[in-house]
Amino acid sequence: MNSLSIGIFLPIFLGFVLTLQSGMNELIQSKFGLTYTLFINNIVVFTIAITLVILAYHGALNSFSGFKLPSKVNLRLWYLIPGFLGAMIVLGYALSFTYLGAAKTVVFVVLAQLVSSIVWDYYVKNISLDKYRVLGILLTGLGCFIYFKTKK
Repeated sequence: MNSLSIGIFLPIFLGFVLTLQSGMNELIQSKFGLTYTLFINNIVVFTIAITLVILAYHGALNSFSGFKLPSKVNLRLWYLIPGFLGAMIVLGYALSFTYLGAAKTVVFVVLAQLVSSIVWDYYVKNISLDKYRVLGILLTGLGCFIYFKTKK
């Protein structure tokens, strides 16, 4: 598989996985509560992360450049922010699915991701805003409006 195929397949796959994970989290939350749901999720993430670190330490992942351990690590406090944001995603999706349902949650998330990704691209990656990106946001916003006008 070439990098373009992976680049297209992976986000589509993750879209399905995110919906599945959020729906399953909603089911767990309805039985055991939000705290226990977050605990289970984070134990699994921690276990996978530790496994990857151990494998990378022993060189088992050397063929994947993203998994190589650096020789020197200079940790900064802001490195904790992505982990905090990940916990917010799991928490937010579980709550949103409960209050809005899967489809409405995803519609708003996609709109928010389009807007925030354009801001990120502009300020962090220096990718300019063009009429097609603006049109994409407007059409997605219109789609959100139309979707919410439908009956539950």
